[in-house]
Amino acid sequence: MASHAIRIVHGKRIISDLSLRSGPYVKRDYSWMDKAACKGMGTDLFFPACGEPTRKGKLICRTCQVKEQCRQEALSDPSIRGIWGGTSEEERRNTRVH
Repeated sequence: MASHAIRIVHGKRIISDLSLRSGPYVKRDYSWMDKAACKGMGTDLFFPACGEPTRKGKLICRTCQVKEQCRQEALSDPSIRGIWGGTSEEERRNTRVH
């Protein structure tokens, strides 16, 4: 079965890098991102370098009307990096384990 790499991008944010095998493709609705508090902001707040604080990005997430959709999107795909829905990669990883 052939394998294809897909990069999902919304604005300047890389949402996910996926490696998919040939087969049915399910189109997902990302229109909720248009309402995100982070829309149009620099990505450095949401993709801090390893060991850098995540507080500033999370503060913006607190005010976001689509925070829960964002968090669920990130929880559904372990390849998503950065701060999503007020959670860091580590926090989401711990949520998935428990």
